[in-house]
Amino acid sequence: MPLLLKLIHAGSLILPAIIAPLVLLLAYIYKRQFTQVVYQWRKPQVVYLTIAAFVLILALFVTTCFFFAGHFGRIELGFVELTTAEMWQLTVDSLLLAVGVMGVYIGLKDFMVQYICTEGILLERFNWRRLRMQFSFIEWQDIKDYYVRSDYPVTYYHFIVQAREGQFVRRSLRVPFYALQEFDNLLENNLRQQRERRALTRDMIRKISRNMHD
Repeated sequence: MPLLLKLIHAGSLILPAIIAPLVLLLAYIYKRQFTQVVYQWRKPQVVYLTIAAFVLILALFVTTCFFFAGHFGRIELGFVELTTAEMWQLTVDSLLLAVGVMGVYIGLKDFMVQYICTEGILLERFNWRRLRMQFSFIEWQDIKDYYVRSDYPVTYYHFIVQAREGQFVRRSLRVPFYALQEFDNLLENNLRQQRERRALTRDMIRKISRNMHD
């Protein structure tokens, strides 16, 4: 039992003092990479993270209250032999672990954000070979067409995008229902601007060609 108590105590110090601040710092650096963000939303996966964090923090809070009451003799712990000093240590450790879990949760939430920037839609994926995140943009000018599939509470946007090598590829984006209207307006406005620019460019080319032949 003393070894287990030492492990719990070490974890209660490492999590809030080292791991949680490190995750928060990495989340801050991560957010600072993206400039000219015009819209953003939490990704649907954050729901599962929130549920897991809530259950874990609630369990640690109950554990804190349990050992706190045991320390002052309010309840009898018949299933385990603990001194009052050990119960107080477990009370503090449980509270520190709850604080650490909260810090990690806040930091991880900032990694689960979808950014829509001035130049286009940011996509990200984790490269397991290199063990790091990779980012790419669906630039507005490269979107040739798209179609939508609704599966409440998420809507799937499938974009036909012109790749740099001249080929067409499909890129997909999941949009939660609360961000749907704003994203759809941004998408249509930017695609309309691209169509107007292309039309203006074609008109200029025609005028230049006509002037050269006259």
